Amino acid sequence: MPHFAEDRTLPLVTYVMMLLSVVTGFTAIVALIVALVCKNRAPQNFTSHYDFIARTFWLALAGVLAAFGAFMAAPVYGQLAYLLVSLWVVMRSTVGVMRLTSGNVILNPQTLLLPTHPKYANSNMA
Repeated sequence: MPHFAEDRTLPLVTYVMMLLSVVTGFTAIVALIVALVCKNRAPQNFTSHYDFIARTFWLALAGVLAAFGAFMAAPVYGQLAYLLVSLWVVMRSTVGVMRLTSGNVILNPQTLLLPTHPKYANSNMA
């Protein structure tokens, strides 16, 4: 078992799995499982990242289901909706990676869009 206090590798790999899920789909389920299992063992500064990953999964799942419904009604709208959900997942995962590598927590992991920039709220992991 990795030492969570210093190792950012597992949260980083989990974010990469979310990024890959745009293409593969199933890696998001693995990322969710890793986030839920590791959240309880991780130190305080990583729990916000795991919450953010789990929230991204659940909201993306809802978006993909809505896109599927739109696809059944009008394929062009469903494809557009899936593209928007995919871009949203890429944006959230990229922001998560940037915050993790810069040593910042996710200030509001329950947000729908993107979390507050650390410049506007000083909350470093140090």
